[in-house]
Amino acid sequence: MSDIKMPKISQSNLLDRIGSAIFEKACAKHMILVPHSGNKDFGIDYTAELVDETKRETLGHFISVQLKTHQDIKFDDTGYYHQRVRTTTANYWLTLNMAVILVLLDLKDNKLYCIDAKKYLRKDYDIQKYESQKSIEIKVSKNDLFNFNSCLLASLEYDKYNMLYYSSNDSLIIWNLLSSMVETLNRDCFLLVDAYEDMTNDALSLSEKYNYPFCTSRELKHFYEKMVTAIKSCLENGRINYDNYYEQNRTEFNFYAIEYVVKLVYLICDEIAVDKTNCLRNKLYKFVRLKDEIEKNGKPSLNNFWIDAKNYNILNDDFETIDGGKTWIQRKDCEYLK
Repeated sequence: MSDIKMPKISQSNLLDRIGSAIFEKACAKHMILVPHSGNKDFGIDYTAELVDETKRETLGHFISVQLKTHQDIKFDDTGYYHQRVRTTTANYWLTLNMAVILVLLDLKDNKLYCIDAKKYLRKDYDIQKYESQKSIEIKVSKNDLFNFNSCLLASLEYDKYNMLYYSSNDSLIIWNLLSSMVETLNRDCFLLVDAYEDMTNDALSLSEKYNYPFCTSRELKHFYEKMVTAIKSCLENGRINYDNYYEQNRTEFNFYAIEYVVKLVYLICDEIAVDKTNCLRNKLYKFVRLKDEIEKNGKPSLNNFWIDAKNYNILNDDFETIDGGKTWIQRKDCEYLK
């Protein structure tokens, strides 16, 4: 019987099994892992639900995980490891309806490193490279250790991107909010606010929508807290009670609401700028136009442009003037709308 040939375990199979055992043990306290044994060839090894380790409660945040196990990871002089993945896998990650974490395991010391793969690919996207190459490179830093927070941030990042993708109409809502808030500045502070024309509740709803996806912005949080403080005595079940809402309260609220909205527009435009797939730009180009108008005409205040803004929504124009209004040209952003 000693001469009978038996199946042999390949090196790659051995690494995969060792890596899976180490990874699953590391995740035991803060994740519920579901292995994807039949889906590995497509680039996903696990689906994971995050768990609050202290409360031992599931959080409702899900991520997909691709695990790459290495005998000895060699970081370059700048502190990065260059992990290659198939272009088809990268395309799959970009279209997947969930955050994707690429995890590297170094068996030399059992350290786990990770990167938000979807975020990285959107920032590094090059259509020519994707069409001509069979694989692409993802750079993982030696400082990006795998842990609960890195997974939670990736889940929040996915939620933010997904929400922004379906929020194109919010640019028009913000335009109306800004023009309305400017119009009501410097009114008699002792007058009750007319509920028919007021947009305070609209501003609150907008801020409540964006507070969560941009929860890491301290400035946005500060302006929101100031907004709520200004109208705290006028709130009932989270909405304005107009029997007790005076222009004095609204003036203070509008001051901070304008600050909030302007900061929000800049944050959204930052997200658009780093998305090299141009998916966000195709959807949210009117936010870029809104930012341009703020930069050209100043922060919304009692000047002629913002006073007249309510009568004409310039965000819908695909043309703009140059030479002091003498010449009309097509907006540069129209190239993304073809």
